[in-house]
Amino acid sequence: MIDYKLATTLFSERKILYVHGFASSGQSTTPQNLKILMPEAKIIAPDLPIEPFEAMDLLNDIITKEKPSLIIGTSMGGMYAQMLYNVDRILVNPAFEIAATMISNNMVGKVNFFNPRKDGATDFIVTKSLVQRYKEVSEQCFKQVSSDKALVYGLFGKHDPMVHTFDVFNKYYNNAIYFEGEHRLDEHVILHSLLPIIRWIDDKQTCKEKEILYLRMEDTLFNDSEPQSDAVKCVEFLTNFYKVYFLCEGRTNSRQEILNKYNLIEKYFGVNAYDRVVFANNCATLYGDYLISASKTNNEENFLGTFLNFKQEPLKTWSEVITYFKRLNGIEV
Repeated sequence: MIDYKLATTLFSERKILYVHGFASSGQSTTPQNLKILMPEAKIIAPDLPIEPFEAMDLLNDIITKEKPSLIIGTSMGGMYAQMLYNVDRILVNPAFEIAATMISNNMVGKVNFFNPRKDGATDFIVTKSLVQRYKEVSEQCFKQVSSDKALVYGLFGKHDPMVHTFDVFNKYYNNAIYFEGEHRLDEHVILHSLLPIIRWIDDKQTCKEKEILYLRMEDTLFNDSEPQSDAVKCVEFLTNFYKVYFLCEGRTNSRQEILNKYNLIEKYFGVNAYDRVVFANNCATLYGDYLISASKTNNEENFLGTFLNFKQEPLKTWSEVITYFKRLNGIEV
């Protein structure tokens, strides 16, 4: 089970609709973990009908009656969720080409449900005509994209063996994000990849303006190639309270070098690094509240906010940085 105390107030007194994947149900582990993580939110997780048009009717009826503040859809559920317009949505490995996915993964014939269903059903039959109806529903995707582009995030497992729709999503939306994982959500992915996006959306909906904090990229890595484990933990902690950016020195003429740095940060810091890399050659020009850096060669001491000299007392390690900001935010150490 997931235990993450800092997430408990997310979506307080609001509703989240979870839309499950093919051959699954609302009793899968993902909505159960979401209930544990966010006990103050109401998680709605229906069992979807096998018939795709009936599933869309059910989901639209739930939207009308329950008015959820957020929709999370996984795999086939991500395909459905894309068409539930004008609501904040997170699509995880969305199976936009569900009919082709069913055929290529041998999902025709008798299929057993992965999770218990409220109606007690344990299996169902996939016929060619059912596959065709899934195809017809999926062809309705992206009909109203222009009206709600900013409301949708896409999460894509780098090692997903079943669904490969990153490029399709990226054609219509801006927020396409890779995560370290496969097709199905596990506790690690929920905690480290899904939860940060839920927190961003919660901040937006509650009009929460977080202070800006910069971390010097070089200080988070060993030999500019591997992350310090304590730095990863520190970033995850700080993103609960701050809008965290990775600061890279901008003194380079090489586009490839810039791209390499960006890819390195995204690889090791995952979703928390998405759209959070800044290149600058003069820290005095940065707008923000905190700067943590072990360097003084980039005008760090003239930063307009609070400059915290890393590797000096009392911030000699990333663990001490966590302790410092815990105290600053009133968390018992």
